[in-house]
Amino acid sequence: PMFSVEMGALYVAPIDAAIAGGAAFDPSVPVPMQGLGFTLGAYSPIAKSLEITLDTGLSIREDLHAATGVIGYQMGRRTITGKIDPEAVTEATYPYWANFFSGASAALASNVIGTAVGNRVTINAPAVQYDGPSWSNRDRSRTYDIGLRLRASTDTASDEFSIVTT
Repeated sequence: PMFSVEMGALYVAPIDAAIAGGAAFDPSVPVPMQGLGFTLGAYSPIAKSLEITLDTGLSIREDLHAATGVIGYQMGRRTITGKIDPEAVTEATYPYWANFFSGASAALASNVIGTAVGNRVTINAPAVQYDGPSWSNRDRSRTYDIGLRLRASTDTASDEFSIVTT
């Protein structure tokens, strides 16, 4: 798995200080994405990639009274989308097209990636909708390019997705 994050924050000038006690090199070894048993709507697609994009739409709150001219940030929108490239199957095997046209949601669930404590990741999304499948191919195999829209769940957490590390 690969994560990339862009962030904005108020600037704080660095100061000379000793490194905090307990700082140590992290010896974790990256885990390959192999043997992952993820499902999408209780179906296990043959896919090469799964992408999830979180767009929070942060906006800067500028203020003439603030020493830096900025008093903070506020969240505007929260849009979570994704993309998957499963091999094409018949609608009887898994109804990608019917689910898209009906707006039905499917749960995305993955087994744990990794086995060592501190180096395990689980990704879940309880309500995923398909956003227009289109035809593609991967090494002469017919595939779909399917956009995903991750929706908030109806449980008490109301989370669009969760990434849990253990």
